[in-house]
Amino acid sequence: MFGGPAEALERVRPLLEVLGSTITHCGPVGAGQTVKLCNQVVVPLNNLAMAEALLLCAGSGAAGSWQLSNLGPRVVERGFAPGFKVAL
Repeated sequence: MFGGPAEALERVRPLLEVLGSTITHCGPVGAGQTVKLCNQVVVPLNNLAMAEALLLCAGSGAAGSWQLSNLGPRVVERGFAPGFKVAL
């Protein structure tokens, strides 16, 4: 998620491609941070919904998500080790 002039993105694209495979131009300076913040709001809410759903039922369907598929088994096994440092 990159915010800034398109020309600046193209100048640093080779470096960004070393760091990750998905590079998205989000708009002006600061827009990349805003998009990342939105993502960080949605992920914990999805985790909360997943945890509630796991308590109610097991299975899949239209409500499937990455969190349900990948974190659901950890929750069921009571594996609550953090995935990354809170400071990040």
